[in-house]
Amino acid sequence: MSMILYNGKIYLERDRFAEAVYIDGNIIKAVGTNDEMLAHKTADTELCDLGGKTVIPGLNDSHAHVLFMGNYLNQVQLLGTESIEDVIERGRAFLKTHTLLPGQVLMGQGWNQEQFPEGERRFLTRHDLDKISTEVPIVFARTCGHVTTCNTKALEVGGFTADTPQVEGGEFEIGEDGMPNGIFKELADRELRRRVVPLPTQATIERDLITGMDYMTSLGVTSIQSMNLREMREQDDVFSVILKMRDEGRLTMRIYEQNYFVDADSIEKYVHSDFFKNLKQDNFYKQGTVKTFLDGSLGGRTALMKRDYADMPGERGMHAVSPEEFNRIVETAHRNNFQVVVHAIGDEAIETAIKAYAKVNEPGKNPRRHAVIHCQITDYSLLRMFKETDTLAIVQPVFLNSDWSVVEARVGKDLAKTSYAFKTMLNLGVHVALGTDAPTEDSNPFECIYCAVTRKDLKGKPEGGFYPEECLDVYEAVDGYTIGSAYASFEEDIKGRIKEGYLADLVVLDKDIFTVPSDEIKDIRPEMTIVDGKVVYQKAK
Repeated sequence: MSMILYNGKIYLERDRFAEAVYIDGNIIKAVGTNDEMLAHKTADTELCDLGGKTVIPGLNDSHAHVLFMGNYLNQVQLLGTESIEDVIERGRAFLKTHTLLPGQVLMGQGWNQEQFPEGERRFLTRHDLDKISTEVPIVFARTCGHVTTCNTKALEVGGFTADTPQVEGGEFEIGEDGMPNGIFKELADRELRRRVVPLPTQATIERDLITGMDYMTSLGVTSIQSMNLREMREQDDVFSVILKMRDEGRLTMRIYEQNYFVDADSIEKYVHSDFFKNLKQDNFYKQGTVKTFLDGSLGGRTALMKRDYADMPGERGMHAVSPEEFNRIVETAHRNNFQVVVHAIGDEAIETAIKAYAKVNEPGKNPRRHAVIHCQITDYSLLRMFKETDTLAIVQPVFLNSDWSVVEARVGKDLAKTSYAFKTMLNLGVHVALGTDAPTEDSNPFECIYCAVTRKDLKGKPEGGFYPEECLDVYEAVDGYTIGSAYASFEEDIKGRIKEGYLADLVVLDKDIFTVPSDEIKDIRPEMTIVDGKVVYQKAK
């Protein structure tokens, strides 16, 4: 089956456009003028008159969670809540319209205390969630996913008391009454879920994966570099569902698995497993990346900092994995030809990551393309280290939507002005890939590109942008979401451009992203999304 998209504005690279593109099967065969491409027409060629619409390469989210995004859409959605009462009301409303079976837990994610009114900017506690229900266990994660609050019933189900030992790499808080107050941080959250939340079934995994893919392809995302495990014990069920859907031709987007590990021994076990030895890899599903964590989040003050938080003296964040174990993870992964991508937000965590990579690489080289995800709090010396070691930066400009108003308070103005430094990274020659970390933020790539270009939140603040010298231009942002992300997954020779011989993954836009006022970029939506030469989303007329 062939397809010709013509009479359009086909983005090739900076300041270069074509009128039409010819697709044969799942491959882009040619790009050029209308006449040149229409000359390839045969009796069974599908013709698509673009009517002047702009076409860009399929968008590639370099770090997100497609399965969790689907799960988020199937539970209590807390992104955008503006008060504690708002959170409570959304929980109550969900219970009124959904029936939970015995043993099920009311789940939600997305609250952010920094969006609450002044005087109410605190973490939720069990006492807040008890106002939703004292009969149903409730687990509501902060937007970052690194702080979670549960209600009293969930504490009872999990057997958490003041005498319960704390978890290495995390903590649960004790309230003024001497009892756990429901707040769980970092790896303590994993222990809470292990005790309270039933493992997902293969049926719910498939449901959430379909929901996540449908939503993301409707937004023009054709590829995702996705961590799909919350715990390693989920591996068998999650991977079997994804692989079954791949083999049945039911994946509507390409998935490059960022496989979750917390220690080096687990990597060794995985490498020698029958599963990995027999794993069929193709352009729709690949493994080969180790994903782990070094710290937490800026909003939760668990990101690892070299100096005390400016708004909390004595606090410098938390180690999710010790530096010693991280070095072992990197060495083990590198020796087995795996890429390592690590969550690192604070400057201490980022420096730990880059130094670990430098130990296994030759000076200035990074053949496994080891990467730092998030890379938020940096100074100029750290930014230069990225270039000197050829370390990849996998960044989420959309984080500015939630973070810009708290960064200076957390880390001080001097460090804030060199943080989220995407333009400086590009100017230094660092490989930069863009994404959203959905569902930490919404998976909408146009909101992310808007934040990269304007340095504003979705309400248009601050006026002029947050340290606007770090704004990307629209070409840089689109390229970071396409060819830059393709580089992060070793696929820059087959996707990320509309180019002869590349995979036929494209997005037709309702507005020209290259000419609309920058404040309107966030409102752009796809008219059509094409993956592997097939239309997987088309806007209803």
